Amino acid sequence: MVWLSYKALLAKGVVEAGCLTHAQRKFGELHTANKSQIAEAGIRYSPGSTRSSAR
Repeated sequence: MVWLSYKALLAKGVVEAGCLTHAQRKFGELHTANKSQIAEAGIRYSPGSTRSSAR
């Protein structure tokens, strides 16, 4: 039910905002897997990149 409401908001033009913690984790996974320079830059320029996402 929640997903349908979310999709309805997107259809009305609401801009999606992703979670930075998830984005940082994906950059970390990509960099660990193949030393991606783009992923490294994503990690470096992410706000709070020196903090642990585990709380």
